[in-house]
Amino acid sequence: MAGPFQGLQRSSRRLCRGPSGAAARARLYVAFLAKGPAIAFKTRLDSYSHSGSERYRIIRIAHQIVLKVALTGGIASGKTTVSRLFAALGAPVIDTDLIARELVEPGTPALQQIAQHFGPAILLPDGSLDRRQLRARIFEHPDERRALEAILHPAIRKEVTRRLEKLHTHYVIVVIPLLVESGNDWDLDRVLLVDAPEARQLERLMRRDGSSASEARQALNAQAGRTQRQAIADDVVLNDGDAAQLESEVKALDRYYRNLVGA
Repeated sequence: MAGPFQGLQRSSRRLCRGPSGAAARARLYVAFLAKGPAIAFKTRLDSYSHSGSERYRIIRIAHQIVLKVALTGGIASGKTTVSRLFAALGAPVIDTDLIARELVEPGTPALQQIAQHFGPAILLPDGSLDRRQLRARIFEHPDERRALEAILHPAIRKEVTRRLEKLHTHYVIVVIPLLVESGNDWDLDRVLLVDAPEARQLERLMRRDGSSASEARQALNAQAGRTQRQAIADDVVLNDGDAAQLESEVKALDRYYRNLVGA
């Protein structure tokens, strides 16, 4: 079968051997469920396992594996609103933006590194990070953005992994605003895009941050475009201002993700 199944099929021949074979096949089972119909995996499962009890064991293990859904979207697209709707339905949410804020609280190693690189003027009188000044610096100088990412991204990934390992749930939402910009190389099962018209994003930015039209446009242009995000998305919700419709779409996705893992 074409597409992602080819790579998974090749991987399955290598992974599904030895004492850890059932667990490896369980991970592949979740991957197939996340990327395509369950029947596609069942065909391959039948070819690698000859006993019904073994198939049952693989599926049972798979249902203990958390389905990891990356939630992404452009600035002011409504990612926070959507993540809160998922949380209200009982889904755990890991927000990398919130983790980044925790990592740069006064006295943290990451904030010390940022101050060393950008200079002490990047700090406010109380020792906290001057986010507005930092935002302006990284928008104007791409090299400065990369320097900031080199400080924060490894620590963010480490904390996300730590939190994922502690979870016992059917699926989890991992909010990663810059998923496209970071190369989409996270070990996640599906990508959910919160999409919004650019005019709506600009309007929200100016209202939320008190930005001018030119500042809002600069912030928007500093990120990947809508078509780039749409290209990596498995699921899309349109946040164009209709709150009731958005809530309905999130509820439908919640049911869908639970069904994927047999919840």
